[in-house]
Amino acid sequence: MHRPSLRVGVLLATILIVGTCLIFAAGSKPVAVAHGNGDLWEVTSEVSMEGMPMKLPSQKQTICAAKEWKEPPGAQNPQQECQIIDMKTVGSKTTWKMQCSSPAATGEGEINRTSPTAYAGNIKMTSSDGTINIKLSGLRVADCNYVETDPQAIEAMSKKMDSDLAKIQADGCKGVAESLQLQVLKLETGGCNDAATKEIYCNTVYSVKGTQALFKQGDALPGAGLKDAFDFCGNAKGKSAYCGQFNTPEGFELFASGGTGAGSPQQTIASYCGLSAAQVEDDQTKLCKVAAGSMTTFSYLAKFCPTESKQLAEKECAGRNFTGAAPSTYSEFCSIYASQQASQPTTTAETPAEDAKKKTKKFFKSVWPN
Repeated sequence: MHRPSLRVGVLLATILIVGTCLIFAAGSKPVAVAHGNGDLWEVTSEVSMEGMPMKLPSQKQTICAAKEWKEPPGAQNPQQECQIIDMKTVGSKTTWKMQCSSPAATGEGEINRTSPTAYAGNIKMTSSDGTINIKLSGLRVADCNYVETDPQAIEAMSKKMDSDLAKIQADGCKGVAESLQLQVLKLETGGCNDAATKEIYCNTVYSVKGTQALFKQGDALPGAGLKDAFDFCGNAKGKSAYCGQFNTPEGFELFASGGTGAGSPQQTIASYCGLSAAQVEDDQTKLCKVAAGSMTTFSYLAKFCPTESKQLAEKECAGRNFTGAAPSTYSEFCSIYASQQASQPTTTAETPAEDAKKKTKKFFKSVWPN
């Protein structure tokens, strides 16, 4: 499948202009009257594009149109520079083809009058950036006064289009940022390389969910991994809070879940946040003392504090076979501790202090092998 370059500004301009101009865009929202020479339609359009990562919101308008269609429903926007080719109406079906030059695109449309007061159809536009599909539906709601040429109405329509375009583009770029598509954000012609979108992207990177997504993604998408994200964000707003979390039990668990070794997420985070092995080891020691006296950090205690967790297990889990412990405040801890012991059995008769020191050194050597 052709993957579009997602020149968002150009594409959304095409979407909005075509979607507006071909659904009875003869002016701004008119005031309905009891009698008139036109039909007031409530029109809904749903836009999609092959390869676009986000779903664009549907648009709903009320538009006054001539009762007799002399062209594809509505006036053409001169800025779009479109020419209608081969328009035909057979029975209840109207079809047409079109060529546009600003931006360059070709298209075809079809609308079926399902009843005197309703229609459904679609428009397909193709450009070098991909294919846009616009699904249309309309419901006649009243009579209205249709004005064939109204400069004020056209100007109002143009302003509304600009406003709608800005909102659609902002929503589209937000979707790109939140889905961590860094390569799209970096495109000079992508329309999403602004400061606001960068902030959304970096906030997503700094979230637990975003960091875990980058852990999982790894280098599957060249140029869009964790290190690339950090290089792009630099000293962005939020970095200080992000790096500061790693001296908390929850933050340390996130840090430790990223795998070990050269080039690992742990090493990447440590480098980005300026965390030395000694600093992290010191933080871990302090956190173990805090966790030992807390009732809310059992997961951290069981995973990273062998001495403290062993003492607590002997007191609260002994005789309960750990995972079979009766429901209690310490049931979660006993279960996690049992799992940790099963996966990392002690093979020597070391003292708890020696065992803890050995495991700590092993952990940090895996993060900073040199």
